[in-house]
Amino acid sequence: MSLTFFQRGLAAYTVAGGLTFIAAGSAWAFDLPKGVVQGPSVEGITEYRLPNGLKVLLFPDASRPTVTVNVTYLVGSRHENYGETGMAHLLEHL
Repeated sequence: MSLTFFQRGLAAYTVAGGLTFIAAGSAWAFDLPKGVVQGPSVEGITEYRLPNGLKVLLFPDASRPTVTVNVTYLVGSRHENYGETGMAHLLEHL
């Protein structure tokens, strides 16, 4: 099954939101979902790696009742070869 760009983004938001509850739940004892690996924690920021390779960084802020999600895709013009310049910019608008 191939996911669309929107579906992948929605899945990332859902996972990040779920992991936020795990990170914020120091009073609760949660197990990580199957396949999720917890990485290092530095100054309150915890890294998780999902089975599909997505890296999630959680920075809980108990002073806010909301969740903010930023998604960065490590692709773009840096990965273009000769004759492909501008392709990342074009695909960004599709």
